[in-house]
Amino acid sequence: MRVTAYILDDERQARENLSGALKRFCPEVRLLGESGTIDKALADIIHLEPDLLFLDVELKDRLVFELVEQLEARPQIVFVTGHDRYALNAIKVEALDYLIKPIVPKDLMGAVSKARQAVENQALLGKLKSLVQNDGEQRLSIPGKDKYRITNINDLIYCESDNNYTRFHLNDGEVVLVSKTLKSFESQLPNAHFFRIHQSFLVNLSFVISFDRKESELLLANGSLLPVAQRRKAELIKKLNF
Repeated sequence: MRVTAYILDDERQARENLSGALKRFCPEVRLLGESGTIDKALADIIHLEPDLLFLDVELKDRLVFELVEQLEARPQIVFVTGHDRYALNAIKVEALDYLIKPIVPKDLMGAVSKARQAVENQALLGKLKSLVQNDGEQRLSIPGKDKYRITNINDLIYCESDNNYTRFHLNDGEVVLVSKTLKSFESQLPNAHFFRIHQSFLVNLSFVISFDRKESELLLANGSLLPVAQRRKAELIKKLNF
């Protein structure tokens, strides 16, 4: 599978080095364009819709995270920079990799391999999502290591975030661990039934037994007692009509 890419770096030589390395070591990557400024890159990315972005972090007096925050449909991201102090920021925006200049071919090939796998998974997930609609019954495809599990959303009690992983707690007692963030699944679940009560928890409101306002704790049908963030209490009470 080919992957389309875009490069953002304010140093022309750095862009040339990276594009040359991609041609030599990663022929499966088709470069759609490049830029030295955030504004041009943002316009290009929205128009070209690349699968993968290679981003420098410091661009003159601006940081590239400004661009990332403006992307509604976010491609896969690989940071290519001369600084290691932004690695935590890269984790927060769910970057695939963080490469330090000068680029090591083996590391670049590894990053591209991750991108190809991620793009393939997204394509497969899209196909599965179109197939799991059955007479109005909405289901969720949960990607595992070797297979996808198709689950009726009515059997999903709650989702739990664990850094870059998500745990799905199902009505039959099974817990499924997935190597994707909770945020990536939140948009797939209907707002009428699911509510983000906390940074770490997305709950199926159909399984709520009680809500302790004083302790800010939600009791679910499987016995789980989950914390509710203070800023989410008012909206939760409105949702539950308590």
